[in-house]
Amino acid sequence: MEISFLRHGESEANVAGIWQGSRHGGRLTGRGEAQALAAAERIGRRPFDLVITSGLDRAVATGAALSVKTEIDASWQEIDLGQWDGLTFSEISEIYGDELVAVVTGQPVPMGRTGETLAGLRERLTDGMERLKGRLSDDERALVITHGGVIEHLVRLHWGIDSPTPPFAGPANTSITTFRQAFGKLRLATYNDTGHLGTLNEWAMDRLTEGDPVITFVRHGETNANLERRVQGQTDWGLNEHGRRQADLLATWYGRQDTVFTSPLGRATETAAAVAAGRATEVAEFAELSFGSWEGKTFDEVQAAADGDLADRIFQRGEDLPRGGDGETWAELSARMMAGVVKAIEHAGESRRITVVSHGGSIRAYALGNMGVGWPEVLDTIVPPNTAVTHVVMTSKGPVLADYAVAAHLESKGS
Repeated sequence: MEISFLRHGESEANVAGIWQGSRHGGRLTGRGEAQALAAAERIGRRPFDLVITSGLDRAVATGAALSVKTEIDASWQEIDLGQWDGLTFSEISEIYGDELVAVVTGQPVPMGRTGETLAGLRERLTDGMERLKGRLSDDERALVITHGGVIEHLVRLHWGIDSPTPPFAGPANTSITTFRQAFGKLRLATYNDTGHLGTLNEWAMDRLTEGDPVITFVRHGETNANLERRVQGQTDWGLNEHGRRQADLLATWYGRQDTVFTSPLGRATETAAAVAAGRATEVAEFAELSFGSWEGKTFDEVQAAADGDLADRIFQRGEDLPRGGDGETWAELSARMMAGVVKAIEHAGESRRITVVSHGGSIRAYALGNMGVGWPEVLDTIVPPNTAVTHVVMTSKGPVLADYAVAAHLESKGS
């Protein structure tokens, strides 16, 4: 089962800086129409079984570009902003300053005096998700064309983030955020994916222009151990033929990069060689989590082994213990990755575009660890696919996740 959320294309209100809640109006701009067509071309490569729109004009117009049957469900409308709807942030601050502060600081007050509370929005979205899941069989996929506030709060709920200023970028116009069923539960697979519009979303590009470093995390290409579902850890597997083709596709789509750091493990260094304009610098901290005595075994073998109780304690009961008894904990991996990023930034000097080729666990540990998501909650976010890219912007207030697990280069080639 898969449920994807597509934010509508750019609207006239977006350009004007106007807060637009659950009211109609706000036509798409020419740019918004082009964004919708780009999303439609991408989505058309693998059509959905069910397509829903919020019913608001900007979502309906975006859905029209798909040229498929859609249905309307008001559960997915943007938050009701009450008297704030149609005003700019400056106007809201000037007229409703105290009430705006109350909302931002988490007080249970309605938006714009007569709108929804954030708690009410989250309850609406939770109910909507449960009803949508109930309509889908395990092999069906649904697309919901909706709004930035809706997607942001779905992700907040998923990651358990209550901070007024979330440590992730807001959903971009026509970005795709996907939840996929794995091991009996819907888990986040991608966030803020705008791969159909380019390699870097608009917010991250703006921050780069302003001087903030942008780190591109790349998971290595496929290995035979991936196919055989073996625990690789720090064992040195190389890429298979398909993995080398994935790395080449990534280089073609993303372009060769000047400042590249890599895990010293072979599957990462091979991938880095494909995407680096010059020589990639090996950084030991970017290696995968050490699984100790479990390395080389399949997951079934780990579970069936004499230390299967250790696997249950880690993966079923959520205890962060050394993997295999003599490997690393998740907390140790997160700390190691954070130290590696600091080292890479220092080594990069004046460069503000930094590429790090690493591993699924390591990337997830860094990207989510900066948001306070640790073990075992990280399991609710799926490991990025081979050669997927994840961007983190190093702002003055700390690392901010720009997107997660973008792999548009693989979709376009049917890989």
